[in-house]
Amino acid sequence: AVVSTQSTGTLKKLVFSYLIHHGYCGAAESFAKTTSLYFFEDIPSIQNRQAVQRLVMQGLISEAVAQVQQLYPNLLSEKPELLFKLQIRNFIEMIATLGGASQTHPYSIARLMNGKEQDEDKMDVDHKSDDTSESTDQQPNRRALEQLLLFGRDLASQNIQNEELKKQLKDAFSLLAYRDPRQSQMGYLMEPGQREQLCADLNSAMLESHGLPRQPPLELAISQTKNCVVKMLESGMGSGAYTGLEKQVKCSLKPQQ
Repeated sequence: AVVSTQSTGTLKKLVFSYLIHHGYCGAAESFAKTTSLYFFEDIPSIQNRQAVQRLVMQGLISEAVAQVQQLYPNLLSEKPELLFKLQIRNFIEMIATLGGASQTHPYSIARLMNGKEQDEDKMDVDHKSDDTSESTDQQPNRRALEQLLLFGRDLASQNIQNEELKKQLKDAFSLLAYRDPRQSQMGYLMEPGQREQLCADLNSAMLESHGLPRQPPLELAISQTKNCVVKMLESGMGSGAYTGLEKQVKCSLKPQQ
């Protein structure tokens, strides 16, 4: 089939905007040189977004928040739900950093929520024991544990009305109920892959602050195509079953509701 020059130009723009949206700065620069397309966002701005996303994907949420507040001073204050999502993720990352701390000090959700954790967990360590070094190695970083509990209490005290965020917070707190959170039924929350959606949400917010689309046109086109296929099948058009979109485009985009 012959593809028109206009269609080719549209396809190039779709690919180019996708690269810029996701912060693939080097690839976008190379693509621009071969297609004579112009950047609609400053390269330093793309690099800033890329740096923030990299921090989130590394689990360095506090650093990412600090950088966002420096680069986009009003963004998080104008999007409190996004900030709360970041705080929940930071709480989970703090649990992950502590590692086996919860196995030694299994705090319950109720004590955290009610702020009733006391120093009853203090242990009398016999420094004269032959296995002093082993006991010391097994003790958690108490200061980090206290910071975790204080941070969790602060999260619990916030007046959040969004039910989905309430569920996310509850799920995060539930990690404290297990002696080994990673091996629990909620352990998936600690997987690096759980950072991806948050990273995408933050990236979209940063783009939006520059007056740019939250979602790249290429993804919108794919999503719209998937919706059309669904409608075709619902209308009894059997040909919709032969589109093979999932095989042609490996993506996890869901049809828009």
